[in-house]
Amino acid sequence: MAYVGRTTIWQGYLRAGLCALFLNSAAMASDDMSPAALLKESMQLLQAGKDEEAISSMYLYLDTVSESEAPRVVTIAQDIRFKLIKILVTTSPPRLEEAAEVLQTYIDLPMGTYPRVAMKMLATCYFDLEDFEKCITAINRALDYNENPIIIATASVTKGVAEVSKKTEPDPEYTAEELVLLHVTLGEAYLGLEKWAEAIDPFTYVIENTPNSQRKGYAIMQVVNSLINIPDFDRITDWIPQPYRTTARYDIRVNLALMNAAVALYEAEEYDSALPLYRMILPRDELIEFQQDKLRSMRLEAGLTPDEDAEATAGEMLLFGIEEEEPDTEEVVAAPLERKPKELIELEQLITALEKLPPYENDIDYRMGLIYKAVDRYWESLEFFGKVYEMDPKSDLGERSIYELVSVLLENLDEVDEAEKRGHTYLGGHHEGRTPREIAYMLTGYYQKNQTIESIKGLAPYIDAFVRSDDKAIAQYDAELYFMQGVADLMLLNYEASEKGFQRVLDECPGSHQEGNALYWNGMSKLFLQKYADAELVFEQYIKKFPEGDWLDEAYFQGGVCFFGMEKYDKARDRFSLVIKNYPDSPIFSGACSMRGDLYGAEGHLDKALADYTMAMESAQKAKPAGYAVFQMCDIYEQDETIDGRYDKIIGVVEDYLERWKDEADISKALFWIGKTKLQQGLVDEAVKTYIDAIVEYGTDVRQDGVDMMIAELIKISSIWLSTENQTQLIADLQHALNMSDDLTLQLRLRVTIAKLNNTRIEVGEQLLKELPNLKNASPPVLAVLCDASFEVEDYSRSKELLDIFITQFEDSDYMRAAYKLRGFGQYSEEDYEGALETIEEAQELYGHDRDVVWAQLLKAQVLLDLGKVEEAREANKYILNIPGWRGEPVAQATYQMGQVSEKEGDFATAFGFYQRAYFQYKGHAGGYWAAEGYLASARCLKKMARENDQRNTYRAMLFDPYVNDLPQAEEARDVLGASEVAEIEAYIATGGSTNIIIEVNVEKLGVTARDAETEIVDSEGE
Repeated sequence: MAYVGRTTIWQGYLRAGLCALFLNSAAMASDDMSPAALLKESMQLLQAGKDEEAISSMYLYLDTVSESEAPRVVTIAQDIRFKLIKILVTTSPPRLEEAAEVLQTYIDLPMGTYPRVAMKMLATCYFDLEDFEKCITAINRALDYNENPIIIATASVTKGVAEVSKKTEPDPEYTAEELVLLHVTLGEAYLGLEKWAEAIDPFTYVIENTPNSQRKGYAIMQVVNSLINIPDFDRITDWIPQPYRTTARYDIRVNLALMNAAVALYEAEEYDSALPLYRMILPRDELIEFQQDKLRSMRLEAGLTPDEDAEATAGEMLLFGIEEEEPDTEEVVAAPLERKPKELIELEQLITALEKLPPYENDIDYRMGLIYKAVDRYWESLEFFGKVYEMDPKSDLGERSIYELVSVLLENLDEVDEAEKRGHTYLGGHHEGRTPREIAYMLTGYYQKNQTIESIKGLAPYIDAFVRSDDKAIAQYDAELYFMQGVADLMLLNYEASEKGFQRVLDECPGSHQEGNALYWNGMSKLFLQKYADAELVFEQYIKKFPEGDWLDEAYFQGGVCFFGMEKYDKARDRFSLVIKNYPDSPIFSGACSMRGDLYGAEGHLDKALADYTMAMESAQKAKPAGYAVFQMCDIYEQDETIDGRYDKIIGVVEDYLERWKDEADISKALFWIGKTKLQQGLVDEAVKTYIDAIVEYGTDVRQDGVDMMIAELIKISSIWLSTENQTQLIADLQHALNMSDDLTLQLRLRVTIAKLNNTRIEVGEQLLKELPNLKNASPPVLAVLCDASFEVEDYSRSKELLDIFITQFEDSDYMRAAYKLRGFGQYSEEDYEGALETIEEAQELYGHDRDVVWAQLLKAQVLLDLGKVEEAREANKYILNIPGWRGEPVAQATYQMGQVSEKEGDFATAFGFYQRAYFQYKGHAGGYWAAEGYLASARCLKKMARENDQRNTYRAMLFDPYVNDLPQAEEARDVLGASEVAEIEAYIATGGSTNIIIEVNVEKLGVTARDAETEIVDSEGE
């Protein structure tokens, strides 16, 4: 009877050993030797230090007795294997792969005296070989065996040998130190595979169980680094304060880990979490002093002098047992090295590395200033920025700090006087580099935004004093600042100054990004100064130098204005005609039409003038040029008494204007933009009042989409701009308007608006579905809410009606998306698969890859699967994986549906792979819905593959998973496992326990597997 564990590789090593033995000239007919003789020869060779010959002899002996089942023989063979292992791992270079094979056999067979030692050695071999998967398996087996040695030892042997094994006492259990080292290695192996989440538990074990503060510090660092890589910032901030309360706070690695975590949290904009971590980091010098004291203590404990280079005192010589006579030099040097513990060496290296780092306190203070600024705690941020600047004003951090300090004062605290004082003081003393320019640019922008143009000009002396530089970034700031000085003069109507200012940009910053703009506005300054001839030459220069410039059409137009000013009307008309002919899509096209209309009107060609004004009104891209044309037409109608019905024509042209300019010219849309302007000016209360008044006044018309635009904007204002108190007041004002109205259209609009503000949109939609027998008074937002509510309750009875209303009455409305979704799912529920595909196609043609229409592709894949078009269904799901905008929940559902495709084909292994990915990687999506479905589907596939135990393990894993164990799907797992096992699991969870159940299915090809899909997309969720 052959023992389990004899492998092909093992036999190969035996053959290699035999060959080596036969080739040895000193070997004497070994093939004829008895096992006892081979054993004796092996021991003699081993004692003689002939390791290679001993290895060959041991291999031959083991092969000779491999078939024996006699307990005594098995025991001796195991002892030889253990000796062989020690030779293999200590030879130079170590033969680790061979050692691993022999170790595996030693562990698999019974009667080994040192199974725990062997398991630990096997894990070390695999780790040194960087075979981390096998290393993890070996360590887990060692830990399991340590807890239950009899079961593990007899798991793979025959009954007869197993009975003998049970009589053998196992070797001593792992010591606490050995368990710590095993967990360190386990954590490192997981890190080698970049399995960050799995590495956390072993390192946490080390932290909780090692008395060695250096090792604890190292484990802390690896836990934090793993949490950063997951990322799981909540656990970082929950976990770090625990060791911080102990002397581990002085551990160098802990502080480095704190810095890494704080930086990661800061970059992820988790400011509230990053701030306390920065506070925990100890100053570099304090850390060094503490660790140097500790180092001296460790050196004394190791029998060394307190300091590396210090001479021992007489007392220390007596303490350390040093002879008075001078020893041999080599011995003096060698002895301390031989006695220096590994922990001491590690600490020395850490201190040296820390000493080489520049002081990081300023960097931490600067980041804390940025964090306080980001979380709107501006006064605290000022404190840190000021501290950094005062400590090292000439450093890069110091310069950035003064910039941030002025920025906070100016833009966040509105402490304009103090900001100007600090900023101007800095500008007065700093004329070189980038920071002065940045501060001047910031102040200029603030003054422009607040229309304090005179203050911009107050910066001119500082800007003039800047020392020019060849640095491109600095030169760009100079061009920008000179240009903005010119703009300030232009806005102050100081046209002569603006002319000079823009010319300065051209002269001192040739080829800058502002050259084209400066040239155009230099011409405009001349035009405003009525230097028509000079201005025209500048515009001609622009046309030649910037044939693709942003101002090209404007330059042609302004050239026409110059000709007009020079009373060269024919040339002016020709220039305006050129613009009309060549730039029909330009914003200036309408202006050119109006200007030519003015010329025709001045010449008495009223019909031509009216034609140009009409064209101007129809082509205007902004309300202002359109209004100019309209009112010029009204002026002609009013002045020309010969025109019949001239007042009717005025009314007609205004109505035509309102009809053509729905978004900007009709009253509701005009008020909509007025409200947006007020909002941008910070007049939030006025904007809200404008919208409410307009909604009440014009909201009775179902086709006034300007009202609906105001409603949407009002909801945004509430969520972004209003305080809780003001939000409550807004809802109260709308409710009052609703109570006062008897118009159904307005009432519906107001009810939907209030519902959106209260987050009760679906509930109100369900009520309206019951209340409204017809939908003639429902505007698009109301119809969309009805669609959303119907979809939520899976009531598709009115899906066709709702979509038809949109198509016939509101075809251009963006709210129609909701109707397409409802209709598509309605057709699917009725098994009208072809109709559903048609609806899906229409929606995709209209909205393409918009994220809120991803439902169409997902539904398409499901419909195709139900139609039996398996390959098309697979491709439809794979398509989702390739659209970046569809990452997250859509990918989770598509992955699950890929599993459905494979399951329908009968490929249960592949289906399992996709279902497993659904619950491994996407449990955070859709409230865990797809993860829960993935668990159940995985269990279903395992059952079909006759893997009952793995099926039950899947149910167990589901109940351990906090993302899904309270979902309705989990009841299936509870039913299958039974009340008793469920109670055990729940009790274990209540004690803080968790599980790492992993079910593996060997699949040669998954098509788009879980692993393949990871290379095709980068999921944005951060599972």
